[in-house]
Amino acid sequence: MKRAPFLCKQSPDRTLEVVILAGSLAWETSRVWRKDPDREDDVPPMVLGPNELADLSNLTIIRPDTLYVRVLRTGDISEEDLLKIAVKLAHAGVQMARLMSPDGELLENWTGQLERLRQERPSDILPDHFRLDEEALWFDKLTERRDGESDVQPQRICSPLRVTAITCDSHDGSYGRLLEWHTTTGQLRRWAMPMAMLSGNGEELRRILLENGLTNISTRPALRSLLCEYISRSLPGRRVTC
Repeated sequence: MKRAPFLCKQSPDRTLEVVILAGSLAWETSRVWRKDPDREDDVPPMVLGPNELADLSNLTIIRPDTLYVRVLRTGDISEEDLLKIAVKLAHAGVQMARLMSPDGELLENWTGQLERLRQERPSDILPDHFRLDEEALWFDKLTERRDGESDVQPQRICSPLRVTAITCDSHDGSYGRLLEWHTTTGQLRRWAMPMAMLSGNGEELRRILLENGLTNISTRPALRSLLCEYISRSLPGRRVTC
């Protein structure tokens, strides 16, 4: 997953408010900010212009430890894109977020809806940096260059594997995840995997998935660990009692 412009230049201090410029005039507003000799600091606002908004589903727009965010509505932006931004902030753990005009007028206070958006997490939203397509489950590893920009190195974890539900028993115990994949012969396979399966090094999980037809799973320990992380961090909205 790619990073939003200037995400890598944000302060590591999680208590500082992050500013995001969003809308058709985001880049123009960013250029004006950079030319302003009286700006308060040298941390540039992040930019979500038309191109970034069109690819919002594949963009990381906030660090997962950020607490406070101010979104400045610059120019035209659809309500759908504003909701996508709010959802991404909620799932990253942001505690307070406000939508404002460039002049500082409060347009909407998103803080109250962040927790609700976290609870309504859609099943097709993958954990940050994981990506699923028809070929494989991938982890997009970000590496920063000396110039401050970042490169993405896709790492193939396994054949396509989906987490479609959270499972538990009738006593609200024995939690797990419902996994789905297609076998080598093309048959759909489902497994209510116990979460206890993730307590080891991933080798037992790999053995069971291979035994049940998942075609390709990396032998590298680091990628097995990422597979366990992908499953444990996936929080689909569907609940199944087993």
